[in-house]
Amino acid sequence: MVFNSCIYKMFTAYPRTFAQISGSAGWITALFCGLLFLATLFFLLVLYKPFQNQGIPSLMKIRCGKTVCTLSYAVFLGYWIFSALY
Repeated sequence: MVFNSCIYKMFTAYPRTFAQISGSAGWITALFCGLLFLATLFFLLVLYKPFQNQGIPSLMKIRCGKTVCTLSYAVFLGYWIFSALY
């Protein structure tokens, strides 16, 4: 899902946005954002490694508790709905 979202944004609105933000150095902004994404993904994979046999929802319930887990699901759902509308 994350990969599809990145590919979608890379081929639709983001090149125009990068050009507006950075001007002729828009490729540096795209490179920097891509490196930040990969670093964050690597960090999350390292944190998730001890819990490979469990799903993300059960891991969140163990680590954060049921209330925080439910609240984060609501935030993710809201983000997903509003990003689909964009």
